[in-house]
Amino acid sequence: MRVTMLITALALFTCTFDASACDCAAPPAADKALEGAAAVFLGKATEVKVKDGFRITTFRIKRTWKGTQGQTVVVKTTEHGSECGYLFKEGEQYLVYCHRDPSQKELLTDICSRTCTKNESTKDLKVIGKGKKPAK
Repeated sequence: MRVTMLITALALFTCTFDASACDCAAPPAADKALEGAAAVFLGKATEVKVKDGFRITTFRIKRTWKGTQGQTVVVKTTEHGSECGYLFKEGEQYLVYCHRDPSQKELLTDICSRTCTKNESTKDLKVIGKGKKPAK
C-alpha cells in the first residue's frame, strides 16, 4: 500500500503539463518582421482589458512605421502567455509588431513576434529606423 502511494505521489510531482505551452519559431530579423507585419508602432499601453479569452490593449502611439492611423490603436492577444499571449502592462511602452485577423480585421500580436518593451527594442530600432509621428 505504501509503495503504491509513493509511486502515485512521485508521478504527480514529476508530471509536466505543457500541452498548452506556447511554442515559437525564432522570429524573423527586424527588417523582415517590419516588411511582413500589418502594423508596427511604438506606443504606451494606456488600457488593458481581458474579455472572452483575449487581452485587449489600447496604445497611445509615439512612433509608427506602418499600418496605423491616428494616435491610438487597439491590439488583441490571447489572455495567457502559455497560449502565446503578450502580457502588456498599463503605463509601459512597447514596440509592437502586429498581424491582422483576416476575418475580423483586428490587429493581433503574440510573444512569437518581435514585440518587446521599449527598453528591449534598441537593436530593432537601429535596423528599422525612427519611424514617424502618428497622424493627428
